[in-house]
Amino acid sequence: MEEYIDILTEEGEPTNEQALKSAAHRLGLWHASAQIWIVNSAKQVLLQKRASCKDSYPNLWDISVAGHLSAGDTAKQAAIREIKEEIGLQINQHELHFF
Repeated sequence: MEEYIDILTEEGEPTNEQALKSAAHRLGLWHASAQIWIVNSAKQVLLQKRASCKDSYPNLWDISVAGHLSAGDTAKQAAIREIKEEIGLQINQHELHFF
């Protein structure tokens, strides 16, 4: 299902505009994403291999989890949702560390 995302200025400020994710990509519009790096106590990073059906960088290794902020989302909300969707872990906000 296609989702709407908030459009940002080049400096990362909200424009109060929204667009479909596919349109934002096609038009090169600035928007936010969440990147989640899962690191264990031995300081090893969990990587995942991108699916072969992905339109960008199929079959390549990628960070633990990543995804777009849906319209109205905070970075933490998007991170929690994407972690659940991509690797099945349910986490709480206090388990996230913003960098």
